[in-house]
Amino acid sequence: LFHNNLIDTVSMDSAAFTRRWNRLGIGFATKIIHVPFESIDYMGRETGGGQYIETIGGINTSYNLLSGFYFHGISIGANIKYAARVVPAIIAENQSAITILGDFGILTRFNLLKFFSSRERNFAIGASLQNLGPNVMGEPVPTTIRAGLAYSPIRPILLAGDIIIPWNPFSDVPAENIGFATGIRAAITSFLRISSGFTLQGGSPRFVIGNQIDAGDFLISANYTLDYTTQFTHPDRFSLTASLDFGDHGRGALRRQVEQLYLDALIEFADGNLESSAALTNEALEIDPSFDPARELKKLAEESLDLQQEMSELESLD
Repeated sequence: LFHNNLIDTVSMDSAAFTRRWNRLGIGFATKIIHVPFESIDYMGRETGGGQYIETIGGINTSYNLLSGFYFHGISIGANIKYAARVVPAIIAENQSAITILGDFGILTRFNLLKFFSSRERNFAIGASLQNLGPNVMGEPVPTTIRAGLAYSPIRPILLAGDIIIPWNPFSDVPAENIGFATGIRAAITSFLRISSGFTLQGGSPRFVIGNQIDAGDFLISANYTLDYTTQFTHPDRFSLTASLDFGDHGRGALRRQVEQLYLDALIEFADGNLESSAALTNEALEIDPSFDPARELKKLAEESLDLQQEMSELESLD
């Protein structure tokens, strides 16, 4: 859930929900910006009012390909969205419109120049095509190509950067200039994170600073945006986000079970109980076939058993 005060009485609200089943993810989201509007005649007298509204929403699906213990895999995703503009006739006639848009993205993670120990990869790289769709009333939609990376050199610090390339594939109207964005997040404590970012796109550079408070399954983020439209005398450009974690549907418990079976198999292997070690790795792989260390230990245990069998046969021949 997200709320952002923009300018004066103008505000933006959104809601999103996501869920994952192993490698498959789904989600939906909607966002609305509402602008109270007053119609005034040439004498400055109010002749009417209304709400100018822009809204966008849609559904998402994503999937992780080729993932394993050593390789995060390649995550791909797509959104199908609607976008609508509602302009009351008292403000302007025949200006309301609706269209369908699409997003497509790809992401992978790996370890690079990592100076801490963690199962999580510290480097991510991705790209996306956003808002691909036909012209609306002769005007191009804001289609953009984005590419970016994120890097965590040490556990508390995360650095990120994006390049933003506007594109008008279905119009002769020149696209805007290329934009850039950078950001940093620092974990001050286990429950408090400070974040900041800078975006340069179009004619309005934007600087954001904020914090995140992690209360277990509940996350609150508060941010303040400074740009050419910010007014220090009003609480404009202040945003508040609340996120609720409904759980991982048992994925974490299964991962811990697999890791424990693997550790037990290692102990059995070190004690020379090869058959027991192979059986435990089989149990681990039945739960998570992508847990490569268990597969490697199973192969080693089976090869050791075969070697013992060959040695026993040679001894019997002697």
